[in-house]
Amino acid sequence: MENNQHRVLVTGASGYIASHCISELLKVGYKVKGSLRDLKRESQVRNALINSDLNDYNLEFCKLDLLIDEG
Repeated sequence: MENNQHRVLVTGASGYIASHCISELLKVGYKVKGSLRDLKRESQVRNALINSDLNDYNLEFCKLDLLIDEG
């Protein structure tokens, strides 16, 4: 199933379940935006996915912390 036109937001992208969801979504062609409380963890998440032989071209991250009232 090729679905390059759709984007999915995965919250808590550094979590165990989220990483599996991201992996599966990328495999079937979705563009994925993952939320992280700390963007310093982006490289850690990308490395975990790249080690799974996934192309992370369709993967981007945003900062989302529900404990902060900004934005």
